[in-house]
Amino acid sequence: MLTVGIPREIKPQEKRIGLTPAGVFSLLEAGIPIIVEKEAGMESGFSDRQYQKAGARIVDTPAELYREAGVIQKVKEPLVPEWRFLKPGLILFSFLHLAAPENKALAEILVEKRVTALGFETGHKENRAVFLEPMSRIAGTLSAYYAGFFKQYARLENGQIVYPPRLSEKLITLASQYPLVPEIPFAGRAVIFGGGVVGENAARMLLEMNWTVEVVERRSERRLALQAQFQNQGSRFRVRSNEENVSESLQNSDVWLGSVHILGERAPWVVSAKDMPRLSQGRAKLIIDVAIDQGGNFPETHSTTYERPLYLDSYGNLRFAVPNIPSLAGRAASEALEKAILPYLIELGKRGESAIPKFEELQSALQVTQGRVVNEAVRRAMGIEA
Repeated sequence: MLTVGIPREIKPQEKRIGLTPAGVFSLLEAGIPIIVEKEAGMESGFSDRQYQKAGARIVDTPAELYREAGVIQKVKEPLVPEWRFLKPGLILFSFLHLAAPENKALAEILVEKRVTALGFETGHKENRAVFLEPMSRIAGTLSAYYAGFFKQYARLENGQIVYPPRLSEKLITLASQYPLVPEIPFAGRAVIFGGGVVGENAARMLLEMNWTVEVVERRSERRLALQAQFQNQGSRFRVRSNEENVSESLQNSDVWLGSVHILGERAPWVVSAKDMPRLSQGRAKLIIDVAIDQGGNFPETHSTTYERPLYLDSYGNLRFAVPNIPSLAGRAASEALEKAILPYLIELGKRGESAIPKFEELQSALQVTQGRVVNEAVRRAMGIEA
């Protein structure tokens, strides 16, 4: 048995945790020892006492936790202050997003430290992203919330973004309403690129918020499924193929939402840099780039945080590009993620690396091992030759 360690997440405004007290109890029942960093669950609404009652041992520092653990179960990729705790043979199970250019240094440190790193975002079974899907559902819904919120309450004055008072408090309150329909007066027009889990959930919530929605989707089977699902929306919903000309829709829309994701690879641009000036004309645009954790779907996109969620691009659009969108829905997101990963975490705790070949989901999640990047999609994104 390997000891499983649950660290406190340190990414700004990250309120999720890698395992809830219920998950701890399940691992303990399987005979797997658990250690949890002090106050790791506080932002998700779980106290140290709850973890102790479930059977976990609380440790005071991340250094102690990483030293004792054979498996680290967390939500977001290790940030620079955590890199010094990584060690050879450690199994890391979390989101990694190594295909994003900004995470190249993380990939290099995982290789250097000879960590066995499994990324939720590439784990799949029968073409389903089994670990990513629960977060994609939440990200899609919250993206719809933020489309309405920022179009209603954020504005430009003399080239400066003006937010409503107590922005952080308002966003936390808004996210806590998931999955209900928020009361936001603004109802506009949105074009969503990508009809997968994110796009479908964003479309559903925007329609419930009385928006008009167009989805641009490459796959014919997904277009048919979306048409069937939203057929009762009449003229307020339309799904189109990538080959169709959507220029007029983009110019006349209030929001563009990018959710085109290719497992393990850098996200593709859905609008070219050449076309951005022309398509940005017309209504003032809010561009929500959900694919930012894989590099983004639009030219000029760079990551933002919930402290400063928007920026003004050179085309005159406001951009929202927070890479950990579900993070403010801490408790609900933690519980949803745990449901997807728990059976595999138990296997990793019981069998270590020998559990990986037993599951397609873990084999495809494996990105770094024995000092090498082994996931082909990640290798291509990083420009590593075979």
